[in-house]
Amino acid sequence: MSFPKELQKAGKTQKDFEEKRKAFENAGKASEENDIFLGLYEDLIDECKDYQELEEGYSNMARFLDQLGKESFEFQQKARQARLLGFEKEGVRKVRIISAECCDSCSEYDGRVIELKKAMLNLPMPSSLCGATMHSEFCWSKANYQRVEDSASVSKNLPPATEFIPDPPSLEKGPKGKQSDAETSGTSRGFRDYLLPLFLFICGIAFLPFSWISCVFLVLWSLPFVPPLWNRLILKIPDLSGVWIRYSTGLLGIPLALLILLLPMLLDQRSPQNTRVVLPDYEVIALQDQSNPGRSSLLVRIYAPDARSARERARVAMQAAKQIQQTELREDPKQPEYQHVSVVLEALQKKSGVSLPLAKAEYAPDGLGSTGAIKNAKQNQWTWNVSSSSIAYDPSNPPTYREFEKSLEPFQKR
Repeated sequence: MSFPKELQKAGKTQKDFEEKRKAFENAGKASEENDIFLGLYEDLIDECKDYQELEEGYSNMARFLDQLGKESFEFQQKARQARLLGFEKEGVRKVRIISAECCDSCSEYDGRVIELKKAMLNLPMPSSLCGATMHSEFCWSKANYQRVEDSASVSKNLPPATEFIPDPPSLEKGPKGKQSDAETSGTSRGFRDYLLPLFLFICGIAFLPFSWISCVFLVLWSLPFVPPLWNRLILKIPDLSGVWIRYSTGLLGIPLALLILLLPMLLDQRSPQNTRVVLPDYEVIALQDQSNPGRSSLLVRIYAPDARSARERARVAMQAAKQIQQTELREDPKQPEYQHVSVVLEALQKKSGVSLPLAKAEYAPDGLGSTGAIKNAKQNQWTWNVSSSSIAYDPSNPPTYREFEKSLEPFQKR
């Protein structure tokens, strides 16, 4: 027979098998392979530190006996007793019988609610009348118990007590048969239950310098895993029971917090590629300082033959106004930057003569328009004042200056 997977998962090796064989031979016990495996299962039960491990240990041993074609009912009972003892330790007072997948006689009682003390006293499941089997001809009950809230009503028609009930298992034995201090074990177990929420809380604080959203998320995520709150949650969602489910669900919060941290960065990297619009190039053909004692102002003429639509012309003029305001400096060292820049997009590439405007963009970074603080009327207080035209210039029949001016329509003023 191959080495049982349950023993391998629990850390038992071929070396343990050989040591157990020698111990059996020295004690004059039968040293058949299956007997040695059973001895290793018994060692695992002796080494259990909590009732969940104890339940799993008895269930694995019962399954192994059933595979050998031997009676395993008593070990199935002990597995259920360990489960009930675990519930009792957590303060559960009532349990629900889950037997829908068992035999007809057991499934009749599926969903019945029974007091925990009565369940431990009568141990109605697994039932000695159960007709379900697995590998052998002997009974293999699939019925079990599930915790419920204290407010659940106790059912009236409950299953009868089992005829023979073994002594409940205990956690008094430690590894290698030594007695363990129950209080110390309980304290250690209680402390370990708080390690997960404490770890998540610390990780949340560590996220604070990088993202307060990730920090708050992880701190809030840690709260349900505090043992009292987690036990209440299990009452509502029984599928969450189990150490591995608790830890895997809890640790899932860390990659989620990391995703919250990185998501804005990823979006920032992608958005320029998706939204960037390449505007036509422009050429500055004339600059004229039109400053007065109360306001520094600059008039700029540009030429951009590739800007054909009204929107393109307006945006080219706005881009030029902003760039020139940031780069052109006055001779006055006290106020080197221009407070107001006016850009005219010309239809012809000439430095003098009549202006033929395709677009005009006035830019005042301080929000005081072209006049500054001299006139405080709201209509004169703006950052942008833009107008543009979609008129086409035909050299054979060029429009007049008046036609150009009339074609300009407001594009933006704010």
